[in-house]
Amino acid sequence: DRYSANLVARGFEDPGGPSFLVTSFEAFEHFVRPMDDLNVLLEKAGSVLISTQLVPAETPAASAWWYYGLEHGQHIGFFRRSTLDYMATALGARVLSDGRAFHLFTRAGVNERLWKLAMRYRRLLLRMARSRLQSKTESDHQSQAGPSPSK
Repeated sequence: DRYSANLVARGFEDPGGPSFLVTSFEAFEHFVRPMDDLNVLLEKAGSVLISTQLVPAETPAASAWWYYGLEHGQHIGFFRRSTLDYMATALGARVLSDGRAFHLFTRAGVNERLWKLAMRYRRLLLRMARSRLQSKTESDHQSQAGPSPSK
């Protein structure tokens, strides 16, 4: 994040030079110019794996979808699968998506069967990962949103 000091991942700064894969988890919706930023990331590595929730087919009302993040206003970009396809094509890449939250932009060759297999068994793979690591997405959201209003 070019606008923020690295406060929580010291020691994991980019050492420069090319990379195999860049990850951008729960950050893409914060980019002011996502096409420009994605292009920079694709120049750094042939593949960029992002996580961002896709807008449902029927656009939810502002009060009906938690991912808008209205209480903090930090989510400024929202994406549909067609938008990701457009971005990939415009940047000379392709995008593989699980249709919900995980999206791989790549200019490199990717085994699409392996991607589909990983997405098919993602719940099992995520359960295995979660047995060792806990996601902070929801708890971070709740800490920013404050207590739920009583009914």
